[in-house]
Amino acid sequence: LVLLLEDMANPAPVGEVPAGAPLLRIGTKSDIADIGPGAYDLVISSRDGSGLGRLLDEIGSRAAAAVREAGDVLPSRMRHVELLREAMDFLRAALSGHRQELRAEELRLAAERLGRIVGAVDVEDLLDVIFSQFCIGK
Repeated sequence: LVLLLEDMANPAPVGEVPAGAPLLRIGTKSDIADIGPGAYDLVISSRDGSGLGRLLDEIGSRAAAAVREAGDVLPSRMRHVELLREAMDFLRAALSGHRQELRAEELRLAAERLGRIVGAVDVEDLLDVIFSQFCIGK
């Protein structure tokens, strides 16, 4: 969500806004500027606080909608579920207060599990597959 705040008392050219990004145009200084309705999605004043409640409500509702959309993404394979569980266990272990070198290893293992889900290939794993399935050197 891009919050584009524009000074209504002293308008200036707006820079580039990322294409396709959800945008909320907010006019500021509503206590000293008189702009007609529809010029902005919301108008606020930091001096008297007007409009801030509506702004927070709007941000909250848009964030909740984004979380609902992201919540629909579920792992599609049991292998992915198991890898996610393992990664979570390693992350919990890393946060439990072990010595620094143990935490680093637990974080590496968690990253490795996540890498398996997204398709990152480890060189050692690839060599193991090659040597186990092909006869090399005869």
